[in-house]
Amino acid sequence: MNRYLGIPALALALAVTCWVSLAPAADDKDIETAKKAVLAIAKDLEAGKDVAKTAAKLKKDDLDLDAVMTAYKPSAKKGIGFGKLDGIETKIQKLAKRVDAKELKDEKDDLLKMAYQNMALMHIMKHYAPDKDKGMQTKKNWLKFTMEMETATKDFIEAVKGGKAADVKKVAIRLEASCTDCHSIFRDS
Repeated sequence: MNRYLGIPALALALAVTCWVSLAPAADDKDIETAKKAVLAIAKDLEAGKDVAKTAAKLKKDDLDLDAVMTAYKPSAKKGIGFGKLDGIETKIQKLAKRVDAKELKDEKDDLLKMAYQNMALMHIMKHYAPDKDKGMQTKKNWLKFTMEMETATKDFIEAVKGGKAADVKKVAIRLEASCTDCHSIFRDS
């Protein structure tokens, strides 16, 4: 095997890394607006209120999708923080691997809070479907993934309330899979 074969791949990886690091990030004002909106919508969802108009307004107000998605990150990276393991995405990934019964009991309130935040994000992201289809990046796929995530989040809420570690893990696996499936088509494109 040619030992220089990896050089073009390395060069491509460096180029992509530079491009991604130079790509404009969501500005802090949009990130704060998005976080406040997610938290307000989550609170309304938990109270059983209709959030459709509030969620749709964010897109109409031209709030950047990257700012909305920042909510999934740990608080140190401007995301919404909660509990012992900071960051919605990180917590879902951890729960998909292992759910400890004692931690589940201790973190029940934080997990429910996180689930309603995730549900709020789904209500918001429904409105960010692409205007034009491009390969697999279709409005139909976007809505399919948000619906899968919304359904899994509802099931997650019920599993957490039920308090069975195996049920929470099973649903966390579905949550993580729906994130991964969506990212495989829509992320960093």
